[in-house]
Amino acid sequence: ETSFMSEKNNVDINDLTLTAFERSVMTYGDISRTAAVLKKAKNKETVTIGVIGGSITSGAMASSVSETSYAALILKWFKQNYKDTEFKLVNAGIGATDSVYGAFRVENDLLVSNPDLVIIEFCVNDRGVPQAKEAYEGLVRKILKHSTAPAVISLATTSNEGSTWQEEHLDTCLNYGIPFLSFLNAYKVMFEKGLIDKDECYSDALHPTDAGHALLADLVTEFLEYVKGKINSTVSDKYVLNLP
Repeated sequence: ETSFMSEKNNVDINDLTLTAFERSVMTYGDISRTAAVLKKAKNKETVTIGVIGGSITSGAMASSVSETSYAALILKWFKQNYKDTEFKLVNAGIGATDSVYGAFRVENDLLVSNPDLVIIEFCVNDRGVPQAKEAYEGLVRKILKHSTAPAVISLATTSNEGSTWQEEHLDTCLNYGIPFLSFLNAYKVMFEKGLIDKDECYSDALHPTDAGHALLADLVTEFLEYVKGKINSTVSDKYVLNLP
């Protein structure tokens, strides 16, 4: 079994000379599958983007799920950058669900659509759930070994008080080379210093407003820009994972 036990991104999340994206990266992981997705888009082949998670992923409290949710904004980035390519978005977000339920339903709710890229968001709903860490790993493995060899990005959300399950998910992301982006790490110091109004980013204790969804989407699209800049030097079939 391939292992990616590289050190996590050791940046000072209080360093405001870094971009929010740079502070967010807990591990860049292996970018070869993501590079393959961008190459497919560049070649004008249809690309299917999947998202799976809880109510944040389903678009709860966004003014328009189809326009202002983080998933919709990521889709918008793809359409703007690859204007002649067809993109499909499969949103498998269900409110009040965690990785345990996600691992059971991922085949029928998402993988049946043969996604090229999957974004996972369960860091809020997994908090304190028995077996959530193991279920999260099972979810990742199911996605990675799917026939379309999807790229996976893990997006770590947080409550407005900073509660998240990101440290429990980090080991899995390191083991499987999954890029891991943390909302808390990206914006905590900016909230604390009043550079961003946290109250404008959360509609309640858990759910982001349109502004919060935009901040989440920015982390993913900045990562995609990062991979795009390395696409010519990245071997698309480098990632190999031998699963039982």
